[in-house]
Amino acid sequence: MKIHTTLFHHFGWALGLSLLLVAGASAATSFSNSLTGFTGDSTQPATQAAVDAAGFNFFSTEGLDEIEFLTDPTVTFDATGAIFGSLFGGDGGRNYIRTNESDYATVNFIAEVTVVVPDLAGMDIFLGLGTGDTALFGFPDWSTQFSSVLVLPEIDNMGIAKLTTFKTQNDINEFADTEVPTMTNGTHRVQLAFDATAKTAIFSIDLDYAGGAFVADATATTVDVSALYAVDGWPSELSRVYFGGDDSATFKDFSVEVVTTGVPGDFDSDGDVDGADFLAWQRGNSPNGTPGVSVSAADLATWQGAYGGPLVAAVSVPEPTTALLLVLGFLGMRRLGRKG
Repeated sequence: MKIHTTLFHHFGWALGLSLLLVAGASAATSFSNSLTGFTGDSTQPATQAAVDAAGFNFFSTEGLDEIEFLTDPTVTFDATGAIFGSLFGGDGGRNYIRTNESDYATVNFIAEVTVVVPDLAGMDIFLGLGTGDTALFGFPDWSTQFSSVLVLPEIDNMGIAKLTTFKTQNDINEFADTEVPTMTNGTHRVQLAFDATAKTAIFSIDLDYAGGAFVADATATTVDVSALYAVDGWPSELSRVYFGGDDSATFKDFSVEVVTTGVPGDFDSDGDVDGADFLAWQRGNSPNGTPGVSVSAADLATWQGAYGGPLVAAVSVPEPTTALLLVLGFLGMRRLGRKG
């Protein structure tokens, strides 16, 4: 029994680690929701619970704050969808619905949502990836320390219709405009095609959308989001898909489709992220599983974020043969312990 106990202390940690390596990462997943099946508004617990069960949450559930901030970011629901800023216009009416899953920066995906915009002459609608918190002027994640990227279809003060893209990390902000002369008020479908492998975000819009497959009538300049990945950025920070706005903009028919090929951190190219990918990284496989291609600490950081954080990788992981011997040794000691 003494031998059993001693060897357990020596080998138990290795067994636990090897079992941990067998488990895969909890990665962001695909889902869709029409946003037309809810009732009430974002201040009501029953509505909050229903939205949460569907995979979303709100930035704010407070409603009217007349004394301190003179804002009312209440999101109302009816058969047409989620309506933002119907009770309070402009910056004070802005709010955001965000996915509960918060690691979309670790996967490749396509997110789409249909918007009904009564007046594009203002910053009314947003679709992006980040924390989805209202910040300066109610703009999502602006002047914060968080990583975020978004698109804002709008008609500016000069009457120019455009897709404005924005990215930020540690309060380093960058805007870019792509003119879309044919974009007017109405119903449109907005798309974010995010590539975590290439670290790019591509925003497009299907104008006068009447249903069916998405067709890009205009596409903004590709956004390089590599700077948003950092020790204090993605993948350790929240990366929710978010949407929202103000001035009675309505959102419906949201979808996010995760692309399973080229999963970041999948160094052995088996379609998932687990301990085997760390061992592949140790042997020098590339991020796409190609042997003999040099890898870097940045690739390890990608695996850490996809797998579940730096704690696992901080431990020295034995080679597969060593881990197997440790497990077999431990099981043998258990048998010896029972006989003693």
